[in-house]
Amino acid sequence: MNGLAWSALRAMFWKECRENAKWALLASVALTVAMAVVTTQPSSGFPFIAPKSFADFWTSADHAILFGSMLTALLLGFLQILPEQRRDQWEFLRHRPVAPAVLFWGKACAGLTLYLAACAFPLLAVSAWAAAPGGMAAPFDPRLMLAGCAAIACGAGVYFAALTSALCAGRWAGVRVLPLCAGAAAAYLNYSAIPEFWQSLAASTLASALLAAAACSCFLSGESPKPMSARPALALTCILGCAALGAIGCAAMGWRGELSRREEDPGVLPASGRIVRATYAPSEQRVDASVVSAVPDLKDDLGAATAKAAGAPRFPQITLTGDWQSARNDRFTSPQRYVQPIAIDPFADSTRSCVFYAALRRRIEVYSAATRRVTAQIDVGDARPGGSCATGPFPGRLVGVTGGLNGEMLLVFSRQIYRLSAPPAGGAVLSRSWRVTPLLRRPLDEDIVSAASSRSLGPGLHRGVYFVAFASSVQVVSEAGDMLVSQPTERGEAVEATVVPGARGAAERGGDSDRYILCAWPSQSGDAGIRTRAMLEFSSSGALLRRTRYSWAAAPVGAPWRAAGPCVIVALSVLLAIAAVAGSPARVSCPKCRKGRIVTEDLCAHCGAAFPSAPRDGTEVFARRGFAEYVEAR
Repeated sequence: MNGLAWSALRAMFWKECRENAKWALLASVALTVAMAVVTTQPSSGFPFIAPKSFADFWTSADHAILFGSMLTALLLGFLQILPEQRRDQWEFLRHRPVAPAVLFWGKACAGLTLYLAACAFPLLAVSAWAAAPGGMAAPFDPRLMLAGCAAIACGAGVYFAALTSALCAGRWAGVRVLPLCAGAAAAYLNYSAIPEFWQSLAASTLASALLAAAACSCFLSGESPKPMSARPALALTCILGCAALGAIGCAAMGWRGELSRREEDPGVLPASGRIVRATYAPSEQRVDASVVSAVPDLKDDLGAATAKAAGAPRFPQITLTGDWQSARNDRFTSPQRYVQPIAIDPFADSTRSCVFYAALRRRIEVYSAATRRVTAQIDVGDARPGGSCATGPFPGRLVGVTGGLNGEMLLVFSRQIYRLSAPPAGGAVLSRSWRVTPLLRRPLDEDIVSAASSRSLGPGLHRGVYFVAFASSVQVVSEAGDMLVSQPTERGEAVEATVVPGARGAAERGGDSDRYILCAWPSQSGDAGIRTRAMLEFSSSGALLRRTRYSWAAAPVGAPWRAAGPCVIVALSVLLAIAAVAGSPARVSCPKCRKGRIVTEDLCAHCGAAFPSAPRDGTEVFARRGFAEYVEAR
């Protein structure tokens, strides 16, 4: 690029900045106000901060950034092009003695700069407020900003889609709508379906590059309009694009519906050595809870009869809380991946203290809901008031958080489980009664997948056990940390039963026994259509353990479409670029009947009126080459 091109690029950059800075400032102010509104509205949840919970706060901020950045990109893209397409301003813009690509990239660089400045300020403002002492009663992790950064990167594709739509020579109801649909669909799928930040950034860069090529091609197509043969290409592109977007939407809705249906399908529960059908249904109290129909130890005849009964079984209803909070396979947009809230006993200290596990510092931090400052830092050994931890951070990786048997919380790490005990009701926030004690006698040699607690369903209602699930086995641990049973398990691809040989219920022998049952959600229940659900049962007279997995085959419509979605978006962007290169003939309107036609005749085909001749006011030197060739041919 020579000096003249650099000079023209700088001139175009500063021209666009001067003309559109006011719109970027207006969009930034509007986005900041919108974020302030959505992050301060009251919402239901635990009283981590007032008036919005920690997860709701960051989720609302990220969604505001996502939709606000898309609207900002749309606004800037249109305002950079549409005003200059009126009253021969476009020809005056194109008359400079430089390559048209230099002019386009000058406009694009200015637009991207204004867009990034308009969207980055609200994100930095809310992050600075959350990181400042006394701002939010929760730890701040810089990685909490990754979701907002990914949303801003997704908006860059929408910006180039707006440029493409404004530069396309076509009707708004036709080809001009397609780039907007493609940009919005690519941004939404990229933000909601990709698990890691670097993958999202790479996908955003690829989509933005393809849409930028389409916009640049539309900008350059004014130099040499193509004949009527370009219209079928644009029509085909529009049809394929709309069909692709419709297919993606239908597949997404079908995948969600199939996944919900599979979660409500019957599973199996081994009881007393017999197969008993168990019905899963969403709970009315909590979204992630389930109502499970099950039976205690029954005799053979009653168990066989109830197993064959049609419809809902007439078994005692056992509500399983399902309060397993997994942080292992969460996407980068999930705040719990970096800061895990810990819901302590509501009758202890939850109205005055907010407890979190900070993954960056690997320790538990207690915040006062009144002052919103750190009041205690808890490590493996004990609580330290407001200062540094004396015995070091927690080892390993946090797998999840779940409730214990006596009001404490279980912090499940990859090789150890810790019990967190809160201060008693009315105790001081800085009380040394905060305790973190290991549950297992010694660290494990295998990574833990999930853990949960269960109380007895038999006569010993005061006793309980812990179920610790691994990749290939399940251990039942007593309250004292002693291992009672270690049973290998297999991951079934279908709904089948696994009965431990020789494990018979004590009720069949006329005796009593303590039974424990729970429904666990291991952390594999994450992306790509995989849903893992486990039904586990342990009896003091034997072990009945079963683990079932719903794999990709359980939701066949989900996995293929989720894999084909990015491919369809890329193919759609390529078709847009091809259609933009093909171009389309210009249309003019009749001054009498206002009917539009392509520049091929002197008289209107509808009313017979004569079209105006080429302008002779000095702007004809900036006229398009196609129109000049048409005048010479006539």
